[in-house]
Amino acid sequence: MSQPAIKDILLQCLGLEVKAAELYEAFARQAPSPELRKFWLGMLADEVYHIEFWKMLAAQPVSPELHEVFESPAQVKKDLEQCRQEINSIVIAGAGKITVQESFFLAFRLEFSLLYPAFSALFAFVADQTGRETPATNYPAHLERLLTAPEKFHIDFPCLQLFAQVAGQLWRRNRELTEKSHHIKSLQGLIPMCAACKKIRDDRGYWYQLEKYLTEHSAAEITHGLCPDCIRKLYPDLVIGDDMSI
Repeated sequence: MSQPAIKDILLQCLGLEVKAAELYEAFARQAPSPELRKFWLGMLADEVYHIEFWKMLAAQPVSPELHEVFESPAQVKKDLEQCRQEINSIVIAGAGKITVQESFFLAFRLEFSLLYPAFSALFAFVADQTGRETPATNYPAHLERLLTAPEKFHIDFPCLQLFAQVAGQLWRRNRELTEKSHHIKSLQGLIPMCAACKKIRDDRGYWYQLEKYLTEHSAAEITHGLCPDCIRKLYPDLVIGDDMSI
C-alpha cells in the first residue's frame, strides 16, 4: 500500500468525524430542553476527541507496519467514500428543522456509518504499536449513551429500540473480528534469508534468528527438539529409527 493511499484513508476518517461533530453541534443548537442540549454536547465532545486522534495520526509519518493493516486499500477508500456520501446526506437533513425523534433517527444512521470496520482496525493498530489510548477506549460509553437516550428522554419511537440493539451488536461483532484478525499474522512473498547462518532480514533491514522472526511475524509458537539426523550426530551411540525425534 502506498503512503498516499494510507494518508487518504486517514484523512477520510478524519473528515467523517468532522461531519459527525457538525451534526451533533446542530442538534445541540436545536435542542428544545437544557437536558437534551447537554446530551448532544456530550456526544459532540466525544467527536472532538475523535477528531484530535485522527489529526494526530494523519500528521505522523506512515510507518511500514501501517501498510499491512488493510488487504485492499482501494476498496477501503471506496467504502469510506460511500460513508462520506451517506453522512453528508445525514448532516444536510439534520441542519433543517426536525423533531427530536428525527434527530435520534439521524444520529443512529450516523453511528451505523461510523461502525465501518476500518476504524476498528486502525484503532487496534495504534493501540498495539504505541500503547496509547484510542477512541475505541471510550466508544462503548459513547454508543451506550446514544442507545439508552431514547428511553431516558421518553421518546416513543419503537424503531429506535431496534436500531439500538442492532448498533450494539454490530459494534461488539466488529470488535471481535478486529481482535481476531489482529492476532492472525501471515508470512507472504519473498523472505530474505542468509545462506550461511539462516538469519532472516525484515522490511527494515534488520537480521533476526529464524525463531524470533517466525514468532514476531506469525501466530506460531516455537518449541525445540532434535530431528533424527541431529540425534545421530550428537549421540552416535544411540540407536534410533528414521522416524524418531525428540
